[in-house]
Amino acid sequence: MADNIECPKCGKKTVVQRKGDLYECLSCDFKRDFSELPEQPKSNNGGVFWTTVVATIVALLFLQARDVASKAPKLEPQSFHAPVTVQPTIN
Repeated sequence: MADNIECPKCGKKTVVQRKGDLYECLSCDFKRDFSELPEQPKSNNGGVFWTTVVATIVALLFLQARDVASKAPKLEPQSFHAPVTVQPTIN
């Protein structure tokens, strides 16, 4: 039996171990069964791996596109003078 365990609900040191992993407060209705603990969250290393793979592929595609764009022929503006036509005026 555990001594001096403080109840998380009422704050009194009246929590006792009933059986196995069941703890109960004598002052309030707090009960907790530690045999039914939630599972620990699984590591997300797979998600990090795939995020890194996708980010690397996207970066390589951007670098490839930039390389192709730098080798493309540059279009230089050309000066173009349209022929000027003069129409005679009749007085």
